[in-house]
Amino acid sequence: MTVKVVQILFPTILISLTLLTSCSRDSKLQATLSRHLAALEQRDMTTLLTIVDRNNITEINLKGHYLSGFQEYRKEKEAWFSDPGWNLKYDVLHVDRYKKTAVAMVKMTLRDRDDRGGFFTYQYYSTLIFHYKPRQWKMTHCQNTIIRG
Repeated sequence: MTVKVVQILFPTILISLTLLTSCSRDSKLQATLSRHLAALEQRDMTTLLTIVDRNNITEINLKGHYLSGFQEYRKEKEAWFSDPGWNLKYDVLHVDRYKKTAVAMVKMTLRDRDDRGGFFTYQYYSTLIFHYKPRQWKMTHCQNTIIRG
C-alpha cells in the first residue's frame, strides 16, 4: 500500500515542482527584463551592470558596431548615459522563454537633441537574449535595429 501511494504521489509532486520552477523562472525573467529597461530609461548604470553577464556580453549597437566583453559594454553605456539630452520609452512586443534561454523583442523610442538644440525622435527594435544562470537571468546579447520609414 505505501509503495503504491509513493508511486502515485511522486510523479505528481515532481510535476508540481517543475511547474513551480517554471513559474518562478517566468516571474524572474519578467522582473529582470523590467529592471533592465527601467535601468536604461533612468540611466541607472549600477542596476544595468548587475543584469548583464560579466563573462559573456555582446551587443550590436545602432551604428552597427559589434561590442564584445563587459568593459566595452560598460564603456559604451557610460558614454550614452553621460549625455543628458535624450529620453527613452519602450514597449515590450514579445518574449519567448525556453528552459534556460529567453529572447525579448522591445520597441524603443528615443528622443534626443541635435547639434542646434532641437529635438528629434527615432525608433528601433532591441532584441535581448538572456540566459538562466544559477537562480537568475543574465543578459548575454543585445542587438539594436533602426526602424526605417
